Amino acid sequence: PYGLLGKLGVENRFWFRMLSVAFSFGSVLFLAGFIYMLTNHNRWIALLAVFYYTTSSSFLSYADALNNTPLDDFFKWLILFLSVYYWKVLDSEASQRRLKIVTWVLYFILASVSLDSTFFVFCYIHIK
Repeated sequence: PYGLLGKLGVENRFWFRMLSVAFSFGSVLFLAGFIYMLTNHNRWIALLAVFYYTTSSSFLSYADALNNTPLDDFFKWLILFLSVYYWKVLDSEASQRRLKIVTWVLYFILASVSLDSTFFVFCYIHIK
């Protein structure tokens, strides 16, 4: 995404950092949804998880970084959110199949972006 911004003519580092911040806060939203559905709609645990994650040094240090960490976290939490969503919410087999395909496409994108989280996500998806 940063290369695409550069090709579009963006030269100011501020906009590159804002893209990273957008990915970081998107990952926080998917983290909240993941924890919310995993704990049977307990919003207090989800809020506590979001508070803990957003005040951690790993989030604060990398939320505006220009490396792959914000994008990696975004895809990681999106895949985990979708995995719990089709496990807990979707009833029809056709919907689950479509969402599984989307999840695996996103997993492929995550694997092409970074090797940091691919094993973790793969284990989570297949252990359930």
